[in-house]
Amino acid sequence: VQSALGMKQVLTDLGVRCSIGVATGRVFCGQFGNQIRREYTMIGDAVNLAARLMQAVADDILCDENTYLAAQEQVLFEALPPLPIKGREELANAYCPLGQRLRVLRPQATMVGRVAEHTLLAEQLQSLIRGGPGGLVLIEGEAGIGKSRLMEDLRRQAETMGLGYLTGAGDTIEKSTPYHGWRLIFSQLLGLNTLPTVEARRRRVLALLVKDSKVTHLASLLNDVLPLDLPENDATRQMTKSVRAQNTRDLLLHLLQRSVLHAPKLLIMEDAHWLDSASWALLRAVSQEVKPLLVVIATRPLGKAAPNDYARLLRAQDTQLVRLTSLTAEETTALVCQRLGVRELPTTVAGLITERAEGNPFFSVELAYALRDGGFLLVDEASGTSQLAPHAATLQDLRLPDTVQGVVTSRIDRLPPPQQLLLKVASVIGRVFPFRLLRDIHPVEADRVGLATHLASLEHLELTSLESPEPELAYIFKHIITQEVAYNLMLFAQRRQLHRAIAEWYEERHADDLSSFYPLLVHHWSKAEVIGKTMEYLEKAGEQALRGFANHEAVRFFSELLRLDKEVKPSDKETIVGLSFLHSITETHFQRARWERQLGEAHLELGHLVESRQHLEEALALLTWPVPRLRVRVIGNLVMQLLRQLWHRAKPGWWPRYAPEADRVLLEAAHTYLQLSEIHYFANDSLMTDYAIVQALNVAERASPSTELAMAYANMCIAVAGHIPGRGLADTYARLAVEFARQLDRPLTLAAVLSRVGAYRLSMGQWGARLELQQAVDICLRFEDRRRWVESMFNLAQIAYYQGEFSHSVALWAEVDTWAQRSENPLQQAWASWGQAEGLLRLGRTDEAIKRLDNALSLLAQNTDYASEIRVYGLLAQAYLYQGKPEAARQAAQTGARLMAQSSPKPTAHYLFEGYAGMAEGFLGSSESSGSMLEEKQACDNLNLYAYIFPLGQPRAHLLQGCYYWQTGEHARAYHAWEQSLQAAKRLAMPYEEARVHLELGRHVFLEEAARKRHLTEASTLFEQLGATDEVAQIRATLTDETER
Repeated sequence: VQSALGMKQVLTDLGVRCSIGVATGRVFCGQFGNQIRREYTMIGDAVNLAARLMQAVADDILCDENTYLAAQEQVLFEALPPLPIKGREELANAYCPLGQRLRVLRPQATMVGRVAEHTLLAEQLQSLIRGGPGGLVLIEGEAGIGKSRLMEDLRRQAETMGLGYLTGAGDTIEKSTPYHGWRLIFSQLLGLNTLPTVEARRRRVLALLVKDSKVTHLASLLNDVLPLDLPENDATRQMTKSVRAQNTRDLLLHLLQRSVLHAPKLLIMEDAHWLDSASWALLRAVSQEVKPLLVVIATRPLGKAAPNDYARLLRAQDTQLVRLTSLTAEETTALVCQRLGVRELPTTVAGLITERAEGNPFFSVELAYALRDGGFLLVDEASGTSQLAPHAATLQDLRLPDTVQGVVTSRIDRLPPPQQLLLKVASVIGRVFPFRLLRDIHPVEADRVGLATHLASLEHLELTSLESPEPELAYIFKHIITQEVAYNLMLFAQRRQLHRAIAEWYEERHADDLSSFYPLLVHHWSKAEVIGKTMEYLEKAGEQALRGFANHEAVRFFSELLRLDKEVKPSDKETIVGLSFLHSITETHFQRARWERQLGEAHLELGHLVESRQHLEEALALLTWPVPRLRVRVIGNLVMQLLRQLWHRAKPGWWPRYAPEADRVLLEAAHTYLQLSEIHYFANDSLMTDYAIVQALNVAERASPSTELAMAYANMCIAVAGHIPGRGLADTYARLAVEFARQLDRPLTLAAVLSRVGAYRLSMGQWGARLELQQAVDICLRFEDRRRWVESMFNLAQIAYYQGEFSHSVALWAEVDTWAQRSENPLQQAWASWGQAEGLLRLGRTDEAIKRLDNALSLLAQNTDYASEIRVYGLLAQAYLYQGKPEAARQAAQTGARLMAQSSPKPTAHYLFEGYAGMAEGFLGSSESSGSMLEEKQACDNLNLYAYIFPLGQPRAHLLQGCYYWQTGEHARAYHAWEQSLQAAKRLAMPYEEARVHLELGRHVFLEEAARKRHLTEASTLFEQLGATDEVAQIRATLTDETER
């Protein structure tokens, strides 16, 4: 290419016009022909392509894509529109070489100081090369302390060792953009950095993924990381926000893991203190799952603002934390000498720099440059010497700035005006600034021609450097402090004007797809103080973050949006959405309600239940469905809504519907009520749960068929089952839920409904629910919806447990545990822990069960799930009785009873069963004959209430009620209760419960000897079939003793 440029220049000087085509590829060069006739020639596709390129241009040079890729490091190119080439079906990418690239080449100087850190990183690299799995190194240090220099040294070490590396970085402007810190890494990984157009990058990605059937269907998820605009497919369109986020993370992990299969790699993440939550989550997952890979993170100290993922990284076993401290006086002097290119400094200069900079490398070097640029320190690079200028004999009188910001300011002030302006304009763009953007928004048009020259000068002064070559030519401030100082040197009016110009540039240049720039546009429009545009992009960025499960960012965007909304005066002429002649809402209120609901949804996903409830209730108030504050009013409202719902069921289709344009308001309210019901469900508040469910259904039935309606029917079947003894109405709701879900043709909605309906049928003791739950599991696996998968597996494991398949139940819970550990979901881990514990308890592995229950309690301390806590304490009470520790059993039962008293008296979840049963067993198993039996009676009453709502609890409720009667001397009533228990256990096909009743009947002397032995033998047979070895041993010992007597 350089030869072509030289030839073109010579011919032009001679007045000769010429066209040149350059192509790169394999060609044959040599003799062609036979003994009679032959010639010396070149043959090949590259030769033909070069000729076609030559013909396609007039008086210029054209290069093909291979040539551009090979020469771009040293030659500056302009990308041209693809050209039609004779003999080729596809258009050919073409590039015009502009000249030699201006690069400032500096020698690779040895790093000063940091010997221990350099050695540690070198050892980590060598271990990786020798076959080690890699690991994680966290470099922590204040601004200017040398983190970037250490990372530069690390990259050079990797290059020397022949080790590939990937580099990413956070950005202060893009800190709310999901996965922004990973964009550069995946651009490098997929080979996109050198491709000039979105179409070329898109083709490259699809070509790479088409070879990997595991992830081909997930290709469009890369849109959340890279601006590719890949088309969605049925699978990705069906994904809920949490499913999409998990699949995106899995796809990125897969790509990284695939890249290290044949050769280990180094991954460097700089400026991690500006990473968004999605980037942190991926960073932690990569450090744990991708091997062999050495991950090195450089960050400022995060303190109390540290995200959870950073805290978890710090606690990881293989994490090595390195805290960078100040340089010594000797190291500081050596560093400054190296940067100035001298052998030594005047003593007074060295002393001044050491005193002022206090060992901060960046401050030290900037201070030295300021002395040099100000003419106070004379440097002769040729001889490597330096001396004080005559007029600077007393440095203390120079009034040098006391801060690094002041020093940088003085350096910028000494620059020529065009370079000062360039720095200021670039600082508004960001630490990394694309050249084209800088050129297009530069306020002085005459200066645009010389920007490249000015940038070369600034690079020589070590204020900026090249970040990436063409086609995405960009530069970077050497240090963030330089950018901040340059930015603060401008007037507010100047900043606003430039921020507006930048925002408009992005809107114009990326008009086809702005989705990758929403957070960036929020930043620039907000700094430009254009509230309308800021709110527009805050809404888009918030919805994008919510859709991508970046809930921290969603909270930030919607909170700011609502704050700004309060400052905007409502229009005098607002659109009215009429729901009925008494029920209407303005467009402004609807919009604000939607934002409140989305903010509440983001808080809910983060586990912030109090904040979530506040925002959801505010949304309903704006929608004119306020939640009553007094519980007596809640009850009255609930009764009215139930009567309305009964009318709907008695006269389906007769109720008045709202106008079609009101659908969005109705569905918004229904969606909000459903989320509110979830909060109350986990709080075990049955009244508010029922209120929210019934409201959701009545509202959703007034709108068109929807996901909200299907979910409301599914929730209603559970709510109704707790109030109406006959199960016909609950079954009706279950049927309606499944019918509507199937009509919607939304597989994940169907899975959610099947899971919820399966939970209802399970609570009724209908074990056929396995079929519905298995369907839900299959759908969830097909669409990678692990959240719903866990819910369905939860209920499948419960069915196995209730039917006495304890080993199978433990195995299902182990699958859940594996996923919960991988996704680091503490609530799901708690479920898996107590789920395995109850199965282990029945299998006689009591010690293991107690360990898992203790683990569940520690996990539940981080989450609000009263139902699980109550269940854990009930299981602990039973476990302590098995160990012969009645006092410990009673204490566990009392703790569980206190939790029960704090929540609703009516159970809301079927999985409370062993909690309610365990309380009763704990009190009855540790009661004294002289006691009042009040706790025992209350525990049995609570269990009877549970059994009334959830029939699967009936066998145990009758069993323990019989035990209570026996202990109070009412033997006849005890026998009758046990007979009821036996009948219920057989009717519900619950063999463990049946065996326990036989054991209880066989232990009491009011039966004849033969009947007692028959019951004991039946119990032994059943327990043996179930694998309950402790009970079998106990029964056999009893039978042996009686035989001997």
